[in-house]
Amino acid sequence: MAVTEEGQTDERSFVLEGARHRVEVVAPLFFFDLLGQTLTGWSIQPLESCDTPDLTIRKDGDDYVITSILAKPVPVRRDLIDALNEVFLCLSYLITARTFGAYLLHCAAFRVDGVNILVFGKKNAGKSSLMLEKARQGATILADDLMIWLPQAAEVMCVGLPLRMRRPVLGLDHGAAVTPQFIAGRQTAYAQKDVFQIAKAGLSFTPDKICQLQNRQLVPVPFMQWPRVIAKHRISDDCITLSAS
Repeated sequence: MAVTEEGQTDERSFVLEGARHRVEVVAPLFFFDLLGQTLTGWSIQPLESCDTPDLTIRKDGDDYVITSILAKPVPVRRDLIDALNEVFLCLSYLITARTFGAYLLHCAAFRVDGVNILVFGKKNAGKSSLMLEKARQGATILADDLMIWLPQAAEVMCVGLPLRMRRPVLGLDHGAAVTPQFIAGRQTAYAQKDVFQIAKAGLSFTPDKICQLQNRQLVPVPFMQWPRVIAKHRISDDCITLSAS
């Protein structure tokens, strides 16, 4: 990790390409290594310079300060993995904002035996734990927490984010001797790339089933209720509004 004379981490310019979009980023070099270890379906290439980045991550003492072209400010974080989580959110917000007619959904999704299943549930309902269970069983994880809804095509699009778990996180067989498969922070941990089958950013599909997660059980939603359930779990447009400047 390169450090300047002032003691600040050296920043580099990169472009992230995925989910049909291009996001220019200025960040410490180690942060791009972290993104490369966790994102699926995103290419990360250096830029010679970037005068107007879409997203900037700076290390200011013990703090990670993140700014973006989004109108909503990003909270300052001290923990590296908390900062990574904010960057994942910003990426999701940015590509949703730049996709015509798109909305961001708070949901999980997985594919098993060729069937695409969308899962909705309240916060802390257990979606991430369910996705870890499905991943361990060999399912393809389409989303752990966020997906982009494309209403004109009646499709959802994957963002390529890794599984996220609250700490502590154990290995696949719940054994202490298992090689670590998660990058852990103080409160949360993200699965490393290629540990599980994660759908690439930009993959879109029409759901075959929609379920509600209730008391840790998947309850099918009747087809006629799909529009209401989808609308209920739409993330506020405040998050995906671009700054006027």
